[in-house]
Amino acid sequence: MKDKIVIIGGGEFAHLIIDVIKKLNQYEIIGYTDLIDKGLILGTEYLGTDEVLIDILKKYKNCKAVVAVGLIKISYVRNKVYEMLKELGFELPSIISKNAILQEDVIIGEGTCVLDHALINAGTRIGKCCIIGPGAIVEHHCTAGDFVTFATGAIFAAGSTIGDNSILSIGAIVVSHKNICSNCFIGAGSVAINNISIEGTYYGVPARKIIS
Repeated sequence: MKDKIVIIGGGEFAHLIIDVIKKLNQYEIIGYTDLIDKGLILGTEYLGTDEVLIDILKKYKNCKAVVAVGLIKISYVRNKVYEMLKELGFELPSIISKNAILQEDVIIGEGTCVLDHALINAGTRIGKCCIIGPGAIVEHHCTAGDFVTFATGAIFAAGSTIGDNSILSIGAIVVSHKNICSNCFIGAGSVAINNISIEGTYYGVPARKIIS
């Protein structure tokens, strides 16, 4: 019998997560929660707001959950949803696409989602509730904190470290053996060639902090 799982979030990112989970053929998706009904998502029904989650756990005692909330800027929504689910008693498995490539000794934290054609190389450690987007590359012996997002096509080169809540946007690059602090947003197509120790938003080649 397949484990049951509930999808938290009904936005565009939820479509990607549902597709990956269906192709894994490991879980039975019972539905999704969101503030509003988005209709069927790849055949997945709307269950209601997060208020229904208590009843779901009562009905399905070992039900799993996945945070299907994507980020395009620094935000703590995923953190809050994760913490809420843990307080309710949900287990959050890592969701790893059948089309992703992970080396044998990679460690993936609870609730992290690894999407199609992502590559995570040897000796790398990924924290909890992260997103490794389609085609993203996290090279060998890297370390990512919790709630980190590597967007589509981002490249995180060998031996680098990135702190909690940081985002590498589409096609962003961090060159090898660099340290990126927590709460950093590195914009689409930007290239970080130096360590970044001050949180904020960075754009350009080389990536420089944007004053807002």
